[in-house]
Amino acid sequence: MFVEAKDQLAKLELIDIIRKLGLGDLFAEETHKALQTVVSSMKNNKNGEEEELYMTALRFKLLRLHGYDVSQGMKSNHYL
Repeated sequence: MFVEAKDQLAKLELIDIIRKLGLGDLFAEETHKALQTVVSSMKNNKNGEEEELYMTALRFKLLRLHGYDVSQGMKSNHYL
């Protein structure tokens, strides 16, 4: 499932659904790898392009829930 989710929003939504279903422990390794790719893409996104609020909020929530130190900064590239 994680391989089929190509874009970042699809991965974040999949992680959120798995967590809501209570299956997070079964997919802990896959979730960790997917969130690592999200974090690395955030660090590589230096151009500061605009994102929709839903994706930004979902990413912020999931990274915080999984123990990442994420600031409350308004710009997406200033999260980490």
